[in-house]
Amino acid sequence: MTGLILAFAVPLAANASLILGVIPQGAVVAGQPVILSVALSGLGNQQPPSLGAYDLQFWYNPMILGSPNVLFGDPVLGDQLALTVPAITCSGAVPACSSSTPTQPGPNLTSIEVTETSLDSPTALDSTQPGGFTLFTIGFQTLQAGTSQLALSDVLLSDSGGAPLTPNQINGTSLTVTSGSAIPEPNAGLLALSGMTVLLAWRRFRSKITG
Repeated sequence: MTGLILAFAVPLAANASLILGVIPQGAVVAGQPVILSVALSGLGNQQPPSLGAYDLQFWYNPMILGSPNVLFGDPVLGDQLALTVPAITCSGAVPACSSSTPTQPGPNLTSIEVTETSLDSPTALDSTQPGGFTLFTIGFQTLQAGTSQLALSDVLLSDSGGAPLTPNQINGTSLTVTSGSAIPEPNAGLLALSGMTVLLAWRRFRSKITG
């Protein structure tokens, strides 16, 4: 199912405007779900080049993030690789989609492979796809406080005709998960005692002045 994009074996010239990356996300509280997005920009915007297929590894810290769930397509625009017919999709840990060994970008990380191949015609892809869109979203359950690196590796892209595309930039990011501990509210009794102390001090000060 990934043959179209796994067949590239020659060096590729970079498209100077093509950028693939994980969209930065603000801090989240441990125990809460989080949804992350991977997006591509710099395509032709209803003209070539358009995206026909992709295959990549998404890396994260499994001590911080768990239970990954991939949803293909742009949440607003829909799946731009499934415009007229469903695409061929696959996601999971190796060897769910391929038998290749991924390149680990850092310590304490694990990966999920995400791949999609369009069955739309080149004409449909070239004339319909916008210049940039979300390839997929991936949901996690946050497990504990900490910071997880989020990285992409082993990226393969092809255009509507199967020709290779190489992004000029592949951007990762990180996600901070906080403990979510609430700041304790002041004790009502302590507040009353503090107020009485200030009042008594003021009365003593005033009596010295008037006495």
